[in-house]
Amino acid sequence: MKSALLSLALLLLFACQPPSPKKKTAEKPGVDPKILVSCEGIGEIKVTDTYEGLKQKFGAK
Repeated sequence: MKSALLSLALLLLFACQPPSPKKKTAEKPGVDPKILVSCEGIGEIKVTDTYEGLKQKFGAK
């Protein structure tokens, strides 16, 4: 009988605890657009860029 009452008291003790405050998670740092790889392109070079446009933007080697 004592163990049942003790178990019930412990259960009530833990059940009546106030919810803990939610911790804010650290935000992930953003990705540098110069190294971003996406479906639209790689970094500053996009799929829609033309050869002439790239020559003007970055120069020819």
